Amino acid sequence: MKSIINKNETLSKQFNLVKSVPGIGEQTALYFIIATKGFKSFKTWRKFACYSGVAPFEYSSGSSVRGKTKVNHLADKKMKSLLQMCSMTSLKYDPQLKEYYNKKKAEGKKFNVSFK
Repeated sequence: MKSIINKNETLSKQFNLVKSVPGIGEQTALYFIIATKGFKSFKTWRKFACYSGVAPFEYSSGSSVRGKTKVNHLADKKMKSLLQMCSMTSLKYDPQLKEYYNKKKAEGKKFNVSFK
């Protein structure tokens, strides 16, 4: 995989750009590029968020029955878990993100909702 990426200038640039984000390593960068077909599969970040299962939707039946928000069961669960692990890793190494996370946690946000 690395030799293919090194041969292609566009893929190499995308790979290095993705790796420059705190918390994202080589394996995760490879998976992002492969799953998104070089970031061409999704026109907006909202569509990517829906695909990866990090965009919750309100569940309601009629006007009076409301449930808690849920993500689509067809979401890419591997992508969601990778994003979660990258966010937790970035908390270790980025003091600004760690400060933001602690602020949201103090406001009463749940563990894995603090970034939303």
